[in-house]
Amino acid sequence: MRGMKKLAPATSLLILALLAMPLWGCKTYRNPHGLQDHPTIIRIVTIPEGAELKLVKYNLLFTTPADIELEVLPEDEVLITKDGYHTFRGSLADIPQIALDTYRVKLQPDR
Repeated sequence: MRGMKKLAPATSLLILALLAMPLWGCKTYRNPHGLQDHPTIIRIVTIPEGAELKLVKYNLLFTTPADIELEVLPEDEVLITKDGYHTFRGSLADIPQIALDTYRVKLQPDR
């Protein structure tokens, strides 16, 4: 083959290593901190914001929007109040989920 240069052995090995890298690259990584168990965080937002949110099971109060780092089950009772609006009382399953672990309640104004 005329006009072709012969690659140096070191260059050939480098090219071969770069081509084979995806085969072993990520499989050997280990997190130096070990496995990490992050709590599930759910977010409850209201329209309008600034409502008082009570998780009845835990007797905890939040102000919306609220990020909750507790294990809240779909059947857990939620109480949402705001002056000038009807109170929402129901379970987490009654609240529309607008994104993964994000729930939104539209409060109805008092007449």
